[in-house]
Amino acid sequence: MKNQMLKFYKIIIYLFIFIGINLPCFCYETVIVEFPETEGWHIVYSNTSVNETIVQFMPRGETRENWTRTVVFHSYPQMKERNVSALVLQQRILQNVLKKNNTFKYKNLRNQRDNTLGYWCVKKNDKMSAQCEILRTVQGYETIISMHYINKNISDLKNIENNWIKIIDDVKNYYAYYRMDRMLNRATIFEF
Repeated sequence: MKNQMLKFYKIIIYLFIFIGINLPCFCYETVIVEFPETEGWHIVYSNTSVNETIVQFMPRGETRENWTRTVVFHSYPQMKERNVSALVLQQRILQNVLKKNNTFKYKNLRNQRDNTLGYWCVKKNDKMSAQCEILRTVQGYETIISMHYINKNISDLKNIENNWIKIIDDVKNYYAYYRMDRMLNRATIFEF
């Protein structure tokens, strides 16, 4: 009888392990940003579709219609499913900018398959305003994320180089199995 109970418990344990391994995980991918506290950065736009999630931030006093600086995050879950790397996404974004504006100048800071960082500037033309942008692409757990700090004040390049590259590079990707395990400050954290 004792042997039969032991076999029964082993079967139950193996069954739980099998079910646990084969169940889909409902996990939550969250991005954590440390914006400059005195500037009042806040979400001005967010949208989710099948192919992409977009979240856009602006500092206090700027609007979607009238702005100088913005931070935009894009999440592409289907690219991850298709094995597109962060490096490939970066190259596609840069090619699109070059097609729109041939004054494009890019400085590469990191060019790894799963984590890229660099910045570029363009002069105004009929398709784009003059602007500088920090671009970081990262391989997330369930998605590929592109991060864009855009500044239309191109004379502010030293601020971009000295401050914003570090801010964008320090953005953290947090992955939680349970929704209650997430951080909940919606001003600097958002879920994909």
